[in-house]
Amino acid sequence: MRLGEGAAGAERGRRITVQRDLREHHDREVSLALIQSLAAETAKVVMAREDRWTYTSLTPPDQAAVIALGYDGTCEQTCGEGWKQVMVGTMTLYDSGGEPLETLCQANAPEDGKATFLSRMDREVAALKNRYPDALSVGVSDGAADLRAELGKHCGQLILDFWHAAGYIVSAGQAMTVGAGAHGELTAAQWTDQALHRLKTEEGGAVGLLAEMERRLDNGPRLAKAERAELERAAGYFANNLDRMDYAAALRENLPIGSGITEAACKTIVKARLCGGGMRWHPGSMQQVLSLRALRRSSNRWDQFWTRIDRQGF
Repeated sequence: MRLGEGAAGAERGRRITVQRDLREHHDREVSLALIQSLAAETAKVVMAREDRWTYTSLTPPDQAAVIALGYDGTCEQTCGEGWKQVMVGTMTLYDSGGEPLETLCQANAPEDGKATFLSRMDREVAALKNRYPDALSVGVSDGAADLRAELGKHCGQLILDFWHAAGYIVSAGQAMTVGAGAHGELTAAQWTDQALHRLKTEEGGAVGLLAEMERRLDNGPRLAKAERAELERAAGYFANNLDRMDYAAALRENLPIGSGITEAACKTIVKARLCGGGMRWHPGSMQQVLSLRALRRSSNRWDQFWTRIDRQGF
């Protein structure tokens, strides 16, 4: 890893925190270099055993009603190649009432075609489906076409992240209320609030809103260039994703409609660690950090890893 001056200070601060914890709580004086070396060696073991060691989800098979998959990408800076995309995947088990039970995470350093990441996710999803054969597999993501295609391989139902759709409603609000103010017409804020409620709770809400936006484009008052562009963008987004936007039915069936768990994983696994000021990463050291953080944030897996180490060694 190559660090700028500010990032080097942040990195040293993290290691000092570990050093202080070992001294104060375990009466161990450990050098910063040893802490860094131990982390790197542990990550190598995690990566080497990944496709050979089996981790068991602790949720009983009869309690998991839904397996929700989420794929997303977030950017960080590499040495020599600038900003590149790190892929993150989450697999969350839900009970029949829609309550999350446990989440598994994967994260992969930038690569051409995402082949390694997708292969790792394929293996994890297959293991979950084998353990929970009666659970419904649901894919939740934004509008990225490549993510939709990959989720479609595993999932019987696909859902567009509600908050991405909501953002297009907000951006269309001004165009949908041009000329309002007299005779009781809705303001942009009022139309937006009502549209979001319809989208989330009404059967066919997305279909109705798309039709309304298209009528505005074809027959409504003359729009400024920027307003028309926002409305066209929103209408296009709805048209491209309409089959994944039946939120009322999803909520009725206690299915997740948001990709917040996946986006949170992007922040906690990737952004919080890899994107300090001035940080640049080599692929090898980056994957080591990602593997450790993903394992640590996967329900029950960190303890299972160390149990295997205690029994079998490195």
